[in-house]
Parts: sequence; structure tokens; C-alpha cells
Amino acid sequence: MEREAAIERLTREMKEAAKLLEFEHAAFLRDQIDRLRRGENPTVDSAAETERKQNHAQTQRKGEKIPWQTIRSSSKAHGSTT
Repeated sequence: MEREAAIERLTREMKEAAKLLEFEHAAFLRDQIDRLRRGENPTVDSAAETERKQNHAQTQRKGEKIPWQTIRSSSKAHGSTT
């Protein structure tokens, strides 16, 4: 019963995050929902999620642009209107 309530709550949060264009957070919530449905502990990160978080943290510390920012900057430099 408690698990079903948690899934419903997380699903609402996931949909709201997607509406706000917070896709990484929505994906994180989706993964938690999947873990709950499989009967796993949703607070334990998968190896891929842990690696993604580490890469994100390193990028932020270095002040580097994330790939989509690089693409957008590159497009502007070459006169693209996208």
C-alpha cells in the first residue's frame, strides 16, 4: 500500500518536472518509479546514474559547457539560425 502511494506521488512529480522542462529530474524520478515497481530500493543509484552524477559534477566544477551549450555556441559562430 505504501509503495503504491509512493509510485503515485513520484509519477505526479515526474509529470510536473516534464511540464517544467526539467527532463533530467523527470528521468531520475522515472528511474525511481521503475525501481519501486521492481521491488528495489529507489534510493540506491544504479552504476549508470552514479557515473552520470559524477560527470555532471566534474563538468560543473570545471566550468565547462555541457554538450548542448557547445553545439548551440558552435551553430551561432557559423551563422546558423537554429
